[in-house]
Amino acid sequence: TAGDPIVMYDKFADRWFLAQFDDPYGSTPNNIHIAISKTNDPTGQYYTYTYTSPDFPDYLKFSIWHDGYYMTSNQSNQILYVFERSQMLTGAPGARALYEPFDPIYSSSFYVPLPGDAADNDALPAAGTPLPFFSYHDNAWGGGADGVKIWNATTDWAAETITITGPT
Repeated sequence: TAGDPIVMYDKFADRWFLAQFDDPYGSTPNNIHIAISKTNDPTGQYYTYTYTSPDFPDYLKFSIWHDGYYMTSNQSNQILYVFERSQMLTGAPGARALYEPFDPIYSSSFYVPLPGDAADNDALPAAGTPLPFFSYHDNAWGGGADGVKIWNATTDWAAETITITGPT
C-alpha cells in the first residue's frame, strides 16, 4: 500500500474502517485496500479486502451510508463506488464492490466529488434513502458557472446496480 490513508469510525457498527490505495507506479496501481475491525478495538484484528478500480483512485473520499461504504476519488473518468458494508462487517470473503461512472460536466484536471456521510447523524438513513454526493464548479477553473452540483445514488445489491440521478 502506498498513500492517502483513510481512517473512519463507523459508530453504527462500532467498528473501525481503514482504506488506502496501492503505489501508482507499482505493479497493481489501481488497487483499493480496505480493512474493517472485527471489534471496536482499533488495535485488534481486521477483516481485509482488496478491490481493483478501472482507473487510479487518487485522493480517496469515503462515507458511511445504510447500504454501503461509498467512495469517490480523483480519476480520469469519474466513478462512484459502493462497497458492501453489511458483508464486510461480518468478514464475508465475497463482499462485493460496485461502481458507476457519472458525468460531472467539468473541465478542470483536478476534481474530487464528495459523498454524503451519515457519521454525524444519530442513526443511519432509512433503507432506500439515496446517497447524495456533491461536486463544486468554478468558472475560474474552466468548470462553467460557479456552484455546487448534487447527485443522488441508489444501490440495489440484488440487481448489482447503482442508479445515479441528477445533478441539481
